[in-house]
Amino acid sequence: MAATNVGKVPAKVVGALVDAAVATKDARRVDAVLTVAKRSGGARSYGSAAGSPKLPPSSPQAFQSSLQQCPELPTDDRATETAAALAALACVGFPALAEVAASITGGDAPGPATFTLVADAAAFGADAYLLGGEIA
Repeated sequence: MAATNVGKVPAKVVGALVDAAVATKDARRVDAVLTVAKRSGGARSYGSAAGSPKLPPSSPQAFQSSLQQCPELPTDDRATETAAALAALACVGFPALAEVAASITGGDAPGPATFTLVADAAAFGADAYLLGGEIA
């Protein structure tokens, strides 16, 4: 491209060259293609081709058709993730809070076995509640 001084190179041509270079699985060839594309200005057109989003179709039928062609959204179960994070925080935070409270009041904090038992019971209860009483 740069050696022949072809001027502005279309983004599809640069994309095809990059794809062909990547298909060879030779890093030096990919580097050579990208270097030549950069020197000729083709890399700029290749990189800016996807920079501007396209407007959605104006007709409702075409819009619905384009929506149906989109891939499915992944499932997102934030409630379960948040509950698990809060449970982990409680398992670490309650013993630390008990130690601080015991040092302030001058009393003895419950032992780690007590908190482990309480945490296990809470985890079992949360699991049974989230599964609706079913055993998985």
